[in-house]
Amino acid sequence: MKADSKIGGVIMLAILGFLMVCTFMFLIMTKRLTPLIALMVIPVLFAIIGGFTSDIGEMALNGVKELAPTGVMLMFAILYFGIMIDAGLFDPVVGRILKIVKGDPLKITIGTAILVLIISLDGDGTTTYMITLSAMLPLYKKLNMKPMILACIAPLSPTVSRIIAIISRRLLFFILSKLLRNLKNKNGAILRPIDIF
Repeated sequence: MKADSKIGGVIMLAILGFLMVCTFMFLIMTKRLTPLIALMVIPVLFAIIGGFTSDIGEMALNGVKELAPTGVMLMFAILYFGIMIDAGLFDPVVGRILKIVKGDPLKITIGTAILVLIISLDGDGTTTYMITLSAMLPLYKKLNMKPMILACIAPLSPTVSRIIAIISRRLLFFILSKLLRNLKNKNGAILRPIDIF
């Protein structure tokens, strides 16, 4: 019984987290809040909804301590790659790729996926995303391709794929355990998700 309530609590927190992300994405995309305000206010509101009122200060400090190095790295990467794009660093690469693919968007999309796989071998999703976007965005703009295609391919690194697979498998097991609770096999034993897989 304790395990079921623990899993239920984890599922509830996951749902609350997804709702939080959807809420601030909606508010940012509809321009009702600026990104900075939305990223500060919405998590606090959802922490209050989740019953973490007394822990908000400690959680915020821990979050800043853990994310500060990544934030500094991202600020540097954004500035660095922004300057490099403006200086035309990627123009020769884009020109060569255009000659090879002869302007075919399908080949460029496949090439983007291959680039993501190669870059993601270091295991860091942030680096993969930054390098892929900075290298391929000028090419997508030159061919008038939708940048949304690039934004959807770039996060498909093996790291992200493993996370998605783990979450979906655990969620599937939880749902099946709830559905199979009252079902029994031919020997009279209660079925478990592990019996099916």
